[in-house]
Amino acid sequence: MKINPMILSFMVGLFFVNFITAHAQSTLNRVDVEKYLETLPLLRVLSEKYEAEKTLQADQQETILEEPSIISRTPITDSLEITKDHSTFPEFIDIIKKAGFSSPQQWANAGDQIMLSYSAYRLKNTVLNTHDGAANITDIKKDMAEKLDVIKKNKFIDKGQQEVLIKKIENFMELINDPNYIDNENITIITPYIDRLNLLFKEFQ
Repeated sequence: MKINPMILSFMVGLFFVNFITAHAQSTLNRVDVEKYLETLPLLRVLSEKYEAEKTLQADQQETILEEPSIISRTPITDSLEITKDHSTFPEFIDIIKKAGFSSPQQWANAGDQIMLSYSAYRLKNTVLNTHDGAANITDIKKDMAEKLDVIKKNKFIDKGQQEVLIKKIENFMELINDPNYIDNENITIITPYIDRLNLLFKEFQ
């Protein structure tokens, strides 16, 4: 069964760079989910201030996020390393502590797990349910393997673009083959918050 190309594009784009699964996952609880979501609107305002200042750290962050060969298994935790020396970092600490987090690391760990679980939920409940109700993981794996083979054999595509596409597909295939990702227990925890997460992430775009 062939998967709609638009669905394939959505799947690959959704998981590349930001949503690569960790091998070891922590179990979320609803208190931490609530606390994390409480910080996001305030951090969006802070991020606007961060961008306005256009510091060297911001430039470095953009470079890291755009580099296709650098794949993060802990995207929120990684952001701490990029921003911890920025002038807005004390304000960030104040926001997360008022929300009830004891440290930036605790906040980032909750964020990592929420983002990974959210992406898995989107895969299972958005992508798989949009292909005439018939798409499944086996079909997707087969189609992605065929697509990867075609790209590898294409002699006319730009070498750099070819490497990026190969990396995207290989990363996505790693995800859907990992039961700790696709069926991780945190999906159940975040499911009641999906509408709220969708709205918050839309505001960040």
